[in-house]
Amino acid sequence: MKTLINLTIFFLLTSCDNSPATQSDTERADTTKQLRLIDTTTKSKITLTKLSILVLPPFDEIANEGISPNIQQILEKTISNDTTLTLIQFPYRQLMNVPYQNVFDKKYCKPITDNLQTDIILMTKLDQATRTGKMASDKWNFQIKIYNTKTDKQFLSQMTGDNLTSTEIQNLIKSRRQDLFTEINNNR
Repeated sequence: MKTLINLTIFFLLTSCDNSPATQSDTERADTTKQLRLIDTTTKSKITLTKLSILVLPPFDEIANEGISPNIQQILEKTISNDTTLTLIQFPYRQLMNVPYQNVFDKKYCKPITDNLQTDIILMTKLDQATRTGKMASDKWNFQIKIYNTKTDKQFLSQMTGDNLTSTEIQNLIKSRRQDLFTEINNNR
């Protein structure tokens, strides 16, 4: 009888799931984080909702050749350094069997937004301008399209580049990141 009671208690204790949610689970569940500011002129509190952003892999016709700049990684790194935006790390497992490759228009984003809650989707397009056979010297044209899933509006970003190497693309995005953040925040 004592063994039966011990087994019952053991079973009850191990079957209860009191483990805290991991950080990634919490971030996926709550993509609308709030930012609290104080207006210095009126001393009143202002609460802004941080926009959640998902950066899609680029629309790139030669992506499988392995010589394209990793613009998705560059944008993710740039956005993760901004305190007013919440970057959603690309959820490969959650978007399994969802077409997210070569998307550069909002009409192809519906399967993504059905599986993932996000405020903004950043889409990029890479076109190879000059092919030299070496990644360091190949030249690229790129565009960024911003899609607001809440208002269902998209627009081309002013941040574009023509005939740039991979390093030049990275430097351009880094130097003009504030312009990109302003475009995103002004189109809420």
